[in-house]
Amino acid sequence: MFAAVVFGASVDESWILKTLGGVTTAVVVVWTAFDLWFWRLLPTRLTKRPRLWGTWKAEMESHWSHPATREQRVSTKTIYLVISQTYSKITLTGRFDISDSWTLSAAVSERDDGGFELAYTYRNEAHATQRQHNPPHRGSVVLGVSTTPRTRLEGDYWTDRLSTGRIKTLGRSKKRYGSYADAAAGNYS
Repeated sequence: MFAAVVFGASVDESWILKTLGGVTTAVVVVWTAFDLWFWRLLPTRLTKRPRLWGTWKAEMESHWSHPATREQRVSTKTIYLVISQTYSKITLTGRFDISDSWTLSAAVSERDDGGFELAYTYRNEAHATQRQHNPPHRGSVVLGVSTTPRTRLEGDYWTDRLSTGRIKTLGRSKKRYGSYADAAAGNYS
């Protein structure tokens, strides 16, 4: 095209538009395929993304103050973290016995030591019959991602209800379960 302009030749603009359209389409198709699937085939050291999708069975230890007595309490329960992941995006849904949570924002980042960290903020709402003593709340979680000898997640959380705690995964299923009951019936390794 440059030469045509310099020497005054005519330019077939439809050819240019067709070529640009084809190149753009090819780039979008290749990027989409990479974002959804192909990145999973590459080593983590190249992609800087550990593969976390699926359902994680986890133990959550909570430290909280009883609303009426202000007595400090500690409780432990089994929870499930359902992770959807592409190369460019990660989302989590928490499945609890009396509530569900979903991410407001989430990111995986590489730490200075070469490990990874999954950080996210969430909103939690109790099921309709459980809301009297469990109002909606927001919180944040930072989980370290250990990839050897197998992938595990472990870290801390805190909420706007002034509760804090620790989450550590016990196993993982490649399936993403849609309910607490389905997740509890799943197989984890």
